[in-house]
Amino acid sequence: LRARRARGHVVVCGDGPMAMSLSRQLRATGHRVVHIAEKRIGVPDGRRGPLWVLGDARNPDVLRAAGVAHASALYACAEDSATNTAVALAAGRRQRGERPLAVYAQVQDPELCLALQARHLGTTDPPKIRLDFFNIDDLAARHLLTKEPIIPPLDRPPRFLVVGATTFGRAIIVEIARQWRVLAPSA
Repeated sequence: LRARRARGHVVVCGDGPMAMSLSRQLRATGHRVVHIAEKRIGVPDGRRGPLWVLGDARNPDVLRAAGVAHASALYACAEDSATNTAVALAAGRRQRGERPLAVYAQVQDPELCLALQARHLGTTDPPKIRLDFFNIDDLAARHLLTKEPIIPPLDRPPRFLVVGATTFGRAIIVEIARQWRVLAPSA
């Protein structure tokens, strides 16, 4: 009942490590969190913990029980990208007359993430939600290079060695290229 009546809170969906970590970080920065999961794990009871709603976040009744109609944001962080996309779509179907809900859906595959971002940006219907798809490797690469910036010489393109063609390695390369393009657009 407290979750359903909450206002201005953040809803986190999922019971994997990403969802649990995000829930802790949001609470640490002062946000009120309602956590939707299949089972309650990893967080002790008490005032410092989130409010819990147990169930499948794709179910409109579960979203309603989490107070999504009055939330400020929803993060879909299940381990499965299809589940996260379904949660985002279900959140978009709710009835709400106020400003659009900010919805962030995690997508494991970076190419699929880009395709979903492009598809959503190409829609002409007025948004019921402000939807953004994200890939954790892209976010990690941006965060790493923000915290530990690489200052390349401006008179020539930089040279870097990234060992491993993992998703994170490719995200680092793209972020370095993006930063170089911002620093030296004519190079």
